[in-house]
Amino acid sequence: MKLEMVNSPKCERYKLASERASHFLCDCRALATLRFRHLGRHFIKLGDLKDMSISRILHFVQGAGLLDA
Repeated sequence: MKLEMVNSPKCERYKLASERASHFLCDCRALATLRFRHLGRHFIKLGDLKDMSISRILHFVQGAGLLDA
């Protein structure tokens, strides 16, 4: 999956919330297990990202398939 422009503002994975970076990184229920594996918590607060290493965040984004070609 790649980041690209879409017509729908809904999350492709969860279908209920708006597709925003904060939703994807912090509270998308469809990504809770993956988020826990890479970031140590199922759900996080946006402000907590500043205390996480960029490599952990990047591995989460890669694991979710957003950097695939």
